[in-house]
Amino acid sequence: MTVVTRYGTGFQDPAVKPADLLPTDAVAAHAHSLVSTVEVANGDSIASKVYFGKVPSNARLLVHSRLDHDAMTGVNSFSLGGQIPGSAAAPNAFMLNVDITAAGNKPALSVINIDSLHKAVWQLLGYAKDPGGEADIYGTLNAAATAAGTLTLTLLFGLAL
Repeated sequence: MTVVTRYGTGFQDPAVKPADLLPTDAVAAHAHSLVSTVEVANGDSIASKVYFGKVPSNARLLVHSRLDHDAMTGVNSFSLGGQIPGSAAAPNAFMLNVDITAAGNKPALSVINIDSLHKAVWQLLGYAKDPGGEADIYGTLNAAATAAGTLTLTLLFGLAL
């Protein structure tokens, strides 16, 4: 075994030349939140969308984000994603096919791999570069609701200092 020193994405490697220093938005941020509640009606059909709000495209989402929900009878498949207006949608970027038929809460970022948690929203949505602006955050019913209920998204994110 060898003793090594490794540097995370939030720590400047001292061997890197000054021109390659980490940008502030990659290592330091103020925490913000989007907290939004949407009512789903009995009879909302498959492919219905619920829009929660907007976040800046350069925001970095925090793992403590969650979706709280009533028992949404029939909705055994719910996804959460986003879109920057004028660009392609990524309806499953954060949560994919989650069963919300029983009341409770779920991690809102359940499909983001650990090695992607440091990425900005625009990267998580699959864009090659930051188009700027804000991303619409929305959920999709992948199964029809057979009872009314409430969804509350608490999306925590950081913005550069």
